[in-house]
Amino acid sequence: MLEPITGMLEPITGMLEPITEMLQPITEMLEPITKMLEPITEMLEPITKMLEPIKTTFSTKPAAAALATTTPPPLSRQQAVVRTADL
Repeated sequence: MLEPITGMLEPITGMLEPITEMLQPITEMLEPITKMLEPITEMLEPITKMLEPIKTTFSTKPAAAALATTTPPPLSRQQAVVRTADL
């Protein structure tokens, strides 16, 4: 029952093997960098957890709406002409 599926997957596997071989050196280059970054990531995790409530507070819709209302609406063409004439 699985033989037809296996037969269909063999060409795909054959196509992926050269790509995997091409990516192997890149993977090997990135491994030491990843290992260097692991302790930094571990140090940042508690800070991220502490900041999460603050991020949630400022990303709420009421806060965004309050910020949006502090921006004045754009001037109409008539208001712009009057303001320019005042200068």
